[in-house]
Amino acid sequence: MTEFPGQDPWRLIVEALPEGAALVDALAPGMPVIYVNPAFERLTGRAAADLTGRNLSVLQGEHRNQPGARRLHDAIEAGIETRALVQNVRPGGEAFWMEVHVVPLRDPQGRITHWVSLNREAEARGGAIEPRATGRFRLMAPGLLSREDPLTGLVTRASLDDLMNERFEAAGREGRPVTVFAADLDDLGGYNDTFGRAAGDQLVKRVARALGTGFRRASDVLARWEGGTFVALTEPMDLEHMRIHAEASCARIRDLRIHHPRSRYGRYVTLSVGVACGVPGRDGAPRRVLDEAFAALSEARAAGDTARWRDLA
Repeated sequence: MTEFPGQDPWRLIVEALPEGAALVDALAPGMPVIYVNPAFERLTGRAAADLTGRNLSVLQGEHRNQPGARRLHDAIEAGIETRALVQNVRPGGEAFWMEVHVVPLRDPQGRITHWVSLNREAEARGGAIEPRATGRFRLMAPGLLSREDPLTGLVTRASLDDLMNERFEAAGREGRPVTVFAADLDDLGGYNDTFGRAAGDQLVKRVARALGTGFRRASDVLARWEGGTFVALTEPMDLEHMRIHAEASCARIRDLRIHHPRSRYGRYVTLSVGVACGVPGRDGAPRRVLDEAFAALSEARAAGDTARWRDLA
């Protein structure tokens, strides 16, 4: 087994991190753990001595054939960095979701000698395998873990569709309102024509990150709908909160100050937003809140760099 330097100054930094970190020997049979920091012990409920010398798949218990685990396995086989959402089990039998980010470490010859695994308890999206799982995943549809937009890392349209089916049905049955945000990059086509598709893709990624900072609650789900269009499903809001949140989203993108010489609305990249809040309809109209959010977005697009909002109460 490759030796881990015990007193290097960087180890003191790793041990102080709030994020769980593990170091795996890529050259030893079975790819055993050779180090975990204290945050990893707290997160998993397992002592370093229990994990050292074992493969990290031990954390998954009987749930090793899950989409997130397969994604990690495939990335390690290919020698590439990746992120995945994996359900693990603590020693007492409590299941929990963990966001895992694995990164290969290479020697001067390019050979992978170690893998670093950075981990934190997940809070936003996925699907439950184990009914006793902690976190918010138990509320969501199975199978979402394998459906992540490859460009932005957000939830895909298909995943959001599944989730909306469940949430809208429950909300309509119980008479509870939901809020839907629909946002669209203004003149993305013109940006692509000016700078090329690769630059347009980078723009979409950057905007997705900026939008994500406004949807951080555990119940918020932000998805890439298509192209430069995004949809967020969130908790009920009154008109004033819809206005504040929608205008803040527009301002957040405007403040990036990304030059867009062919925009119809100014010198920089801008965003149009439509918001609707209400109880999802029944009897053939389960998605009326989504439809109204897109109708509001259509009005906002006509002006550009603006927001429109609707209370369906």
